[in-house]
Amino acid sequence: MQQQQQQHRQHHQNQRRRTSNGNFKNGHREYRSAKPNFQYGLHGFRNGQRDFRNGYHDFRKGHHDFRNWHHDFVRHHEQRNEHLDTRIEHLIVRIKIVTSGMFDDTSIIKSTLHELWAS
Repeated sequence: MQQQQQQHRQHHQNQRRRTSNGNFKNGHREYRSAKPNFQYGLHGFRNGQRDFRNGYHDFRKGHHDFRNWHHDFVRHHEQRNEHLDTRIEHLIVRIKIVTSGMFDDTSIIKSTLHELWAS
């Protein structure tokens, strides 16, 4: 009986000792499939995929936090190459955004930019 309790305790300690991705302690490595089995949708049990509090954590990529849009913005958007971008339309859009629509006339912006670049 004593031995059986000991075995149970040992088992629970092993369970507790698991790390998230792989565990090489005690000769045990936890297997994790690259394709998770979403039994309850992406957002946990009884949430009907509506509750964004458990943002879907793809352990291969890192956490995508759906709550406040902090996906890796630089990786997913063109701001990545912004310093290389010489497309004038892009600049015009940026100017309109930054000046919050004070310059509505695109042609004014365009001619001004061309003058700036010519100088």
